[in-house]
Amino acid sequence: MAPDVLVYVEDARFKVHKQVLMENSDYFHSMFTHCLRESQENSVTLRGLEEETFETLLTFMYTSKMSLTDDHANFTKILFTATYLQIPKALQLCDNYLQNLMNSENCAEMAVVAGDHGLTQLESAALELVSKNFSLVTESVSFLYLSPVQMIKLIDSSYTIACAELDIFEAYVKWFRFNIKERYKFVGKIMSKIRFALISLRHLEEDVFKIAEEFRDLEFIRIVLEARDWHIKKFEQSVCAGMNVTSRVPPVMTLISGLEDANQDSSLAMQMCRTPSPGKLLWEPVNTLPKGFQEAAVACAVVEDFLYVLGFPTHFLSSDSLVKDHVSLFYRYDSRQHDWLPLRKPRVKHAGMTLSAIGDKLYACGSACNNIMESYFIRTNKWSDAARLPHHLFLQATETFGGKLYISGGLHEETGLSQASCDLLRFDPETDEIVTLGPMRSPRFGHCLVAVGSKLYVFGGTTFDPEIISWRFALNSECYDVTEDVWTEIPSIPSPRSFFGALAWGEQIYVVGGTRDGVGLMTVHVYDVKKKKWEDRPQMQRRLFYPGLVTLRHPCKKNKKWWDLTLT
Repeated sequence: MAPDVLVYVEDARFKVHKQVLMENSDYFHSMFTHCLRESQENSVTLRGLEEETFETLLTFMYTSKMSLTDDHANFTKILFTATYLQIPKALQLCDNYLQNLMNSENCAEMAVVAGDHGLTQLESAALELVSKNFSLVTESVSFLYLSPVQMIKLIDSSYTIACAELDIFEAYVKWFRFNIKERYKFVGKIMSKIRFALISLRHLEEDVFKIAEEFRDLEFIRIVLEARDWHIKKFEQSVCAGMNVTSRVPPVMTLISGLEDANQDSSLAMQMCRTPSPGKLLWEPVNTLPKGFQEAAVACAVVEDFLYVLGFPTHFLSSDSLVKDHVSLFYRYDSRQHDWLPLRKPRVKHAGMTLSAIGDKLYACGSACNNIMESYFIRTNKWSDAARLPHHLFLQATETFGGKLYISGGLHEETGLSQASCDLLRFDPETDEIVTLGPMRSPRFGHCLVAVGSKLYVFGGTTFDPEIISWRFALNSECYDVTEDVWTEIPSIPSPRSFFGALAWGEQIYVVGGTRDGVGLMTVHVYDVKKKKWEDRPQMQRRLFYPGLVTLRHPCKKNKKWWDLTLT
């Protein structure tokens, strides 16, 4: 088929096929499918484009081949022309080319280019790289040229921004001030994406509110005042609706306290493991617990990234009279402000206990001398009786699923003898009723109960063996189907143990530490619920049993000097 249209660029004339132009260029497709003069005359004059660049793209439309080089000026011309003529395949080629050149130092510049030319994949990749290198990128000039839409995407997405919220706020203030006249209309919308509750009360009052007054935006001022009021509420911060208090970092496995040896004090260390993998399991120090916990074991629960830690005697068989006040501790840890807040202690003195969170309440149970399960109302900082267990029970395992609390196993006394329980109980906080479900196949205590999907997994613990008339470690593992009320056997834990930490990480269950002889273990095992297989992980740096093990976010500290910033 002979060429049927002429395209004039500068002094050159190109004889081309209209169909080729329409199939490759949205610009030409629109031109030739509407009643425009060019479609009638079969002649097009393109002004503002260069002959050589157009010829390169015309060849690409016919052959789908084009070589992009490091010649910045030439590439810029190709990108501009491809954008002008709306050639999707050429733009995709440019997108891929720029992504290969992108790094932490030029990602802001790449984001600007992507926004100007509609390179959506490059823009998404560039903004993600900006978020990961936020502190570095905000020092570049290119950051100041990001568009308002991009600035909103950056903090209104799931991107991980590895710096303190105060750093983010400071960077955005700098961006606004660079062109406040054009950007002022976006102040309220963008500042509503800043999580001011993550900024300390001191900095809200001394720095942030002054900026809000400077910008004179009512929405901005309102948001800052709301954050200030949230800080003042103190006890109920973790259950305040409408306030985004989630840090911009992913949750990580966090170890709290634990014993190295039954004859030693508890560790006060809090450690986190950022990226658990088959070949690497590095625990980094985060903070320390209040000194009172050195004589206590801990039970932990997390509500909106607030960590609640309840202390109880390391001698698990303690009666109520032996549970001393200085051991019965209750604190809340705010990882955003690195602050410990003492809370009201339970009314019952527990031992060998668990702490679980459902909604705006925490539930504590476990005692050799009573069967009371207490509930802690977060909003009022008060404890009350929630329910009574069928018998005195301690060293049980608990897990929440579907808004209900499941309690398995434990020790209880009957006719003067301690017996391991095989019970599985379900507590409904809506009705305060406890229902007995299908029992475990093996009675046990000092074990774990972990929910993944609609199933509860039980590992480890100690059981009574009637054949040898003695206690021994439970060798079998079990899985309970919540929907079917059925227990099934699953592969046994590689090395039996009691009093270890366990949690679900995706579709894997981590078993950390524990003990077999009163001395902590360093081993870490992982059970894959899909593969139904155990795997070993690198050992911990120290021996540990009866630790708290939770997932918790640990926000980055201030990029400059922690708690020492004057905005200018």
